Amino acid sequence: MKKTILTISLLFLVGCGSSSGKNGEISVNLGSKDDKLGTLSTQELDLKETLSSKNWEEITMDLDKFYTTSISTANKAYKIDMSFEDGKVLAYADCKKLTARYKISDKEISFSKISYEADLDHASCQQSEDADQAVNQFLNNSFEATQVKEDEITFKSDDFDAEVVLKR
Repeated sequence: MKKTILTISLLFLVGCGSSSGKNGEISVNLGSKDDKLGTLSTQELDLKETLSSKNWEEITMDLDKFYTTSISTANKAYKIDMSFEDGKVLAYADCKKLTARYKISDKEISFSKISYEADLDHASCQQSEDADQAVNQFLNNSFEATQVKEDEITFKSDDFDAEVVLKR
């Protein structure tokens, strides 16, 4: 029994590779030095480049946290069409067009000069109740990007203790 536990323990400690045991002898073969673990890379993506690479199609948040002091945890996803380019964000949500200037400093994003207008002619005009309010709250606050992935960015606002997630 002790030999089995020792063998299993070594497998967990060594990780990738192989082991074989015979009459109490254990040999361990490790992978070659040329093995690549690129898919497990922990390299952080650049926030500005990730935001502007493709349009964002969904914003998820708990709107109640921005309007009231709430202990609500009801995050809801809203369909949007949002693009970031050259310091300007353009979003279509619930048949409204929202624009703003943005500034990125390290992992922080802040917005200014927000405009909000009806745009029923845009090709992506979809009725999505409160989607425009979700985008408006995002553009009216400052956030820190806590997780940046190619198809998903999570932002945190300490002022409202709220998270906002953009997805493609």
